[in-house]
Formats: sequence, structure tokens, C-alpha cells
Amino acid sequence: AARVGGLTRLDHAVNGAVLLSYVCNRLEDRVGVLSFAASVTSGPRVGRGSAHLRQITAFASGVTAGYVHSDYLALSAELRRGFRRRALIVVFTAHSETDPEPLLRAVRAASPPHLVLVAVLQDPDLEAAARTQPADKAELCRTLVARDLWAVREHTIRELRRLGALVVQSTPQDVGIDAMNAYIEVKRRQLL
Repeated sequence: AARVGGLTRLDHAVNGAVLLSYVCNRLEDRVGVLSFAASVTSGPRVGRGSAHLRQITAFASGVTAGYVHSDYLALSAELRRGFRRRALIVVFTAHSETDPEPLLRAVRAASPPHLVLVAVLQDPDLEAAARTQPADKAELCRTLVARDLWAVREHTIRELRRLGALVVQSTPQDVGIDAMNAYIEVKRRQLL
């Protein structure tokens, strides 16, 4: 729900997911969508065509933001139930939690057989706070917390890659374009 550049992070993720869905459809790949936070909400199942793309857009535009815990394990369980054939699973996340284990467990559970692409929305405010040279005790506390969160984030990204996930780190404004480029690279390299 946090805002970056006038939009919520969720809005940026939705824009990225709709853009990626459009490109998948144009390349005649099947695509489906779901959203998750404290629970998983299934959207249009895997399909293709302009009517299907309209359903995806309608579903995505109805998703609302909130300050709730993201249940990556519920996401993983839904993916195991819903996808029998090998698929590219794209997860748009800000992942600012201090405990990366649920996300890592979800990726472990999904791959193999699936190829997981995690599109991480960067947090420019966190990065700026982590790089700040503190001028007083209050700034020192903020800087130390930001550095700890940044270190957890970098560790999580390294672990995701070690598990075989593809990871794209992107500004919220560019996450759709970067996810699309990663998808095109997956197709070019014939990873599926």
C-alpha cells in the first residue's frame, strides 16, 4: 500500500502484470493471474485471447492494497493445486519483510517443476536511508535499521538465485518493462 511516485506499490505491480499479460497474449502464450496478501484470490485461469486479456485487466484493476502480511506459503499451495504442467510463475513483490524464509520456501516448493521469476520492486527510500551518513542519534537509528533491512533484502535475492529463481530488481515504475524483458529472455533461451 506504500506509495512510490504517486502510485501504490500494488498499482505498479498491477501495471506490470497487465503489461506482461498483454505481451504474453501477443506472443500467443497462455496466461493467468492471481493476487495474494493474507490470502490468495484467484483471477482468470490460464488462457489467451482478447476476451481473456479483458478478464485479466478487470480482475487486476479490482485488487486493493492494504498493510497486511503476504502469505507466500498460501501462494505456493495455490500454485501446486492450479498448475500441473511446467509454467513460468512471475511473482511481483516489494518483499520488505525481515524474514525471507516464507518467500524462499514458496520458491523451493514451486521449482521444479516451474520456473519462477521474482520481480522485486526496489525501495528507493530504503536504499537512500541505508546510504545516509547519520548526523545525529535519531538518524543513526534510522540508518542502522535501513541497512539491516537492505542486507536482508540482498541476502534474499542471492538465496532466490541460488534456488534457481530468476530475479529482476526494478524501480516500481519500470517493473513491468523489466519483467517483460525477462520473459522475452526466457523465451529466447527456451527455458520452458
